Amino acid sequence: HDLNFLTEKKPWKAKGYLQRMQLKVDKATVVTAISHYTAKMVEEHIDLKGKEVRVIYNGVERIDGTPEAKPAFARNRPFFFTVGQIRRKKNFHLLIDAMSSFPDHDLYICGDDHFDYAEEIRSLLLEKQVTNVFLTGVISQPEKVWLYHHCDAFLFPSEGEGFGLPVIEAMQFGKAVFAANRTSLPEICGNHAILWDDLQPDVMAASMQQHLPEFYSDDERIREIKEHAYSFSYERHMQAYLDIYQELLNSSNLASSRL
Repeated sequence: HDLNFLTEKKPWKAKGYLQRMQLKVDKATVVTAISHYTAKMVEEHIDLKGKEVRVIYNGVERIDGTPEAKPAFARNRPFFFTVGQIRRKKNFHLLIDAMSSFPDHDLYICGDDHFDYAEEIRSLLLEKQVTNVFLTGVISQPEKVWLYHHCDAFLFPSEGEGFGLPVIEAMQFGKAVFAANRTSLPEICGNHAILWDDLQPDVMAASMQQHLPEFYSDDERIREIKEHAYSFSYERHMQAYLDIYQELLNSSNLASSRL
């Protein structure tokens, strides 16, 4: 899925993770990765001994037609949305200053917030006296669906994604997705998101101000965004693995017949 432990863990611990992964790869016939970015990382840090790395994108559940529920914290104001574990690699702190350019909007940052980084964000909100950014904690699936459905844009400045599932979920709803031009995100988003090259809050805000006003007036663009999201289907994902298993089975049978 990723080799994020190389940057997230202490060097001695990352070395142990890498050694355990190497042992698994040594036993494998074929290695799969969830993005070309992740495959590249594997090829750089693992001795594949000539084995092939095949990319099979994650299947993403269709949630755009599932039940929704308005969260209790949601105010009756336009809002932006982001979701994920509140960890440093997500860069959610950058959005705090960016939101100063949108006093008429709220931002809901949702997800598991037991990490130290979440406390840093809370401290920043207090220090800067920000009143339109909310760290909500974990949300339910119906609440997540409601937030995707009703947000004006989905914001994802993460620098540590092996795939980046939330951007595809947001695209199922035809939403404007603003994401960091980092790791797997440009690959997974294709040309269907507005990518932030420069992760400076003022530059990020300027990009949103430039692209949002006319974004939802282009029906064809919205249709293409949804179709892109739907292409990451469970059916396609599972068929790709079945094809590999069948290929390996056929190879095994062929090898047996030669003995």
